[in-house]
Amino acid sequence: MSSSFNVTDDLDNGLLFGGLTNHFFLGGGYIKELSSDFDLEPSILLMYAQPAPIVIDVMTKVIYKDYIWSAVSYRLGDALSLFVGYDINDQFYIAYGHDFVTSELSSATSGSNEFKLGFRFLKPE
Repeated sequence: MSSSFNVTDDLDNGLLFGGLTNHFFLGGGYIKELSSDFDLEPSILLMYAQPAPIVIDVMTKVIYKDYIWSAVSYRLGDALSLFVGYDINDQFYIAYGHDFVTSELSSATSGSNEFKLGFRFLKPE
C-alpha cells in the first residue's frame, strides 16, 4: 500500500523534502530442542526500505527452561547486539539489549540500549 503524503504538501517555501516509503520485512526462524532444559532458536530477518540497501540480521537465541533467554544478533556490516530476557508468562516478556556499532558510525556512537516489554499472541510450544 502506498501513500501520497509529502512533507511539502502544505508548505510553500520548499525547504523541506520528504515523504513516506514502503518498508518490507521478511523473517523466519526455527526452535530446536537441545535438551530438556535448553532450546536453540536461530533466525534471520531481511529488511528493505527504498532507497536504503537491504539489511540482513542473523540471530541465535538460547532459551533456558522456557523462560530465561539470551541472544546474540549481527546486522551485516553495522552492529552486534546482545540481549537477555525473561518470559513472565506465555504472553508477556521483558528484555534488555545493547547494540555495539561495528560500522563507520562507531566513531560517533558507542551503541544503544534497548528495554523491552513484549507481548506474544501465541507462544510456540
